[in-house]
Amino acid sequence: MEPEGFGLATVDPKEKKYAELKMSGYIKLREKDMYALRLRIPMGNLLADQMPRVAEVARKYGRGYVGLTVRQGVEIPWIHFRDLEKARAELEEAGIILSGCGPRVRAVVSCKGTICPYGIIDTHAIGMRIDERFFSPRVLPHKYKIGIAGCPNSCSKPQFNDLGLMGQVEPRLEESLCNGCSLCEVNCADAAITMSGDLPVRDPQKCVYCGDCIRVCPTDAWVQRAVGVAVFAGGK
Repeated sequence: MEPEGFGLATVDPKEKKYAELKMSGYIKLREKDMYALRLRIPMGNLLADQMPRVAEVARKYGRGYVGLTVRQGVEIPWIHFRDLEKARAELEEAGIILSGCGPRVRAVVSCKGTICPYGIIDTHAIGMRIDERFFSPRVLPHKYKIGIAGCPNSCSKPQFNDLGLMGQVEPRLEESLCNGCSLCEVNCADAAITMSGDLPVRDPQKCVYCGDCIRVCPTDAWVQRAVGVAVFAGGK
């Protein structure tokens, strides 16, 4: 039996309407009847051809201001309640849809992946597959955030997301190609590589599988043995 004061019957209709708007991508602001439109920008990628439409909507219905969110999204604030649907429709004409908030799968956040010289995995390709499959208005018990990092530098902080993926590479030494320069030892920030005579030796217990040894090796003696991801769950 539900305790007194609990249940849908006691929900303020106005608050219920605000919650529905939030799920649709309309974020209520402090000022009366003012909202921000939160745009769906997976991994922070917005086409150059779409940017003029964002600016146009911000000038036409807002105050000419566009904000970036901490999760690589875009918001257009100070849009009056009466203009929400018109602004949304004009954005959709340019292929831009809204990104709802509330208890649901949020837009995927990632670093630049293989665009970056440190990137081990293609974070954008993986992120788009996840976004296409799981981003939806379906209500969940709580908001669910997903983050992807291309390497153990963890720029996008996958460990702090509800689901995080981080690219890793396991190195292997081709001894016949090694000239004993020790650059891999010098550049290994985790002291996982030490020189033993003329050859480097990797300690798997210290290695974070970042691939720095592969990147700095002048003779290509360090090569990829395997590439994969570390998976983090329940970060929040």
